[in-house]
Amino acid sequence: MKLHSRTYTAYSIGCGVAWSGILAVAAAEAGEDTRRALELVLAWMGRRVAFGRHRPGPVYPPPGSRQPAGAAP
Repeated sequence: MKLHSRTYTAYSIGCGVAWSGILAVAAAEAGEDTRRALELVLAWMGRRVAFGRHRPGPVYPPPGSRQPAGAAP
């Protein structure tokens, strides 16, 4: 059995475990202001994941035609 799996699923599970630990410590130890700030950061991150960028990315030109090299257009 491989210990390290380089897949998106393994990365997602690892992120979930890490965030669970961070949130558990914050809920137990942090003050009200810190918890509120963490909630705002997580809400912002969730919005970024759900809606993506605010503006479109670079626009690429359409691909050229696929006619053979010697054919007339």
